[in-house]
Amino acid sequence: MRRIRTLATLAACLTSAPSFADAQIVRGVVTERGSGAVVGGVVVSLIAAGARQPAASSLSDPQGRYALRAPGQGTYHVEAKRIGVRRFLSPPLTLAAGETRQLDIVLEGLVYTLPEVVVSGLATCTGSTRDAPRIGALWEEARTALFATRISLRDRLFRGTISRYIRELDPRSHKVLSEEGRQIQGVVDKPFRSVDAESLSAHGYVQTDRNNIRTFHGPDADVLLSDAFVRDHCFRVAVPTRERRGLIGIAFAPAAGRRLPEISGTMWLDQRNFELQLVDFRYVNVEHIPDDDAIGGEVHFAKLPNGAWVVRKWFIRLPQGSRSGTPVTVSGSTPNVFVRSVSYILREEGGHVTAEAMLARERPSGLVGTVSDSLGSPLRGAVVRLSGTPYRATVDAGGRFRMDGIPPGTFDIVVEHPDYLAYGVFVAQAEVNLAEGLVSQVSFDAPRTREIRARLCPGDRPDPQQADLRVHALNERGDLLPFTPLRIMWNEYEDVRPNVRIAVRPHYRDVQTDQHGAATFCGLPGGRLLPIYVLRGEQQRPVRVDSVRLNDNELRARIVRVP
Repeated sequence: MRRIRTLATLAACLTSAPSFADAQIVRGVVTERGSGAVVGGVVVSLIAAGARQPAASSLSDPQGRYALRAPGQGTYHVEAKRIGVRRFLSPPLTLAAGETRQLDIVLEGLVYTLPEVVVSGLATCTGSTRDAPRIGALWEEARTALFATRISLRDRLFRGTISRYIRELDPRSHKVLSEEGRQIQGVVDKPFRSVDAESLSAHGYVQTDRNNIRTFHGPDADVLLSDAFVRDHCFRVAVPTRERRGLIGIAFAPAAGRRLPEISGTMWLDQRNFELQLVDFRYVNVEHIPDDDAIGGEVHFAKLPNGAWVVRKWFIRLPQGSRSGTPVTVSGSTPNVFVRSVSYILREEGGHVTAEAMLARERPSGLVGTVSDSLGSPLRGAVVRLSGTPYRATVDAGGRFRMDGIPPGTFDIVVEHPDYLAYGVFVAQAEVNLAEGLVSQVSFDAPRTREIRARLCPGDRPDPQQADLRVHALNERGDLLPFTPLRIMWNEYEDVRPNVRIAVRPHYRDVQTDQHGAATFCGLPGGRLLPIYVLRGEQQRPVRVDSVRLNDNELRARIVRVP
């Protein structure tokens, strides 16, 4: 089975233009007209006469230098594209075997106007040709950033840290229910990898195997740059919402008559300089998934000071039907997402990239605050983290924490503590917008016991003599036991008149541990000994493994060892 790969790729910093021996080379320096300043990060390509695809491509380095190796002797054009500036195309160059040619490139200065371009094969969703030049211009700017990202990864232009995660979200509030992840430093693999564009064109973005398990594929840069993607989609100018304020978008949707499982979405560019900020997408033409705009994903981009482009963060959200068979690893791949018909919980896989040079072009942000328990005392040892990132801090004895050097942006804050994780809840969650160069302040109060009980056992609680129990099931090696059936049994005694006869009525509660090996028994009687059983085999034979005595109106967490 093929997989969606959502793994961030970082690469080594560019130090000099490449050198070649015994080859046909075109090299030079890219400068800006008027100022004469060198320009880094320009996409420079070598295109054979009569060809559509480049024979070689590179980014100019911070000194404006570039070098392109031709695959053989012949006639070529040199093309250069700087975001926000009209494309440069040289006259024909004829390269002899082993020849090196010098071609310096002068580009127009940035004036932040969108040059109008008509792109062949780019269909408008409205059918009107009025917006075609603007759509084509936006498309060219987005493609330039995507192509620069591809080159940056290929040529290993940056290093950094990637935090990868898998988490479960509430489908309504999108609050984090659970999360696990890893960090990678240095040079790793490509950040977001899909299958071949022609395969997606032929079979769709959601493919079902013989076991009726569906694999959802996301578009990477290669797919978005492909002729197949242009052929299968129509485009229009998107009006930004409040969430996308300051951006301008080119929306894409399946072409008319295309019925395969597809994606629709928008490429969002900065309105000021036309740099690509993010691509969002969602799945369409897919049966038996909830009608929810959250089901899809986003890929965010950033340009580094040396001209390289990086996938800054990304995620893909799908309705979860079962736990993936492959946990998060650092080996270069992410799990498939399997969808079956069960209760609806959002599963999100994603990552956050911090390149070594990323903070050089913007002033970092900071975050300070306090965390208190339900009685208002400092919650020492709690961990405050920005979800899906490497940024975290531990609360001190005074209940205070601080994080510095955070890139500006919007983050989800999660506060956790072992005493609360035992009940499967976080101390607190919130969204924070960190402004460039500023330190933001927040404070959190842990939930009270009645709030935790309401989350674990929703509904009315008419009997104050009842209690609730949170169980974590472990085997003899200490491993958590997911999807394990458990039972608590007890007897109720009733005085039956008129013969003053005592009737015994057996009662029980059956639960199954979740994928994390935890389960909650709600509405148990307080003040009596309650045996705990594991149910064995197809006959669900109860085997006693533990017992517990709860107080009235109590909430307790307990570890149960299952032999």
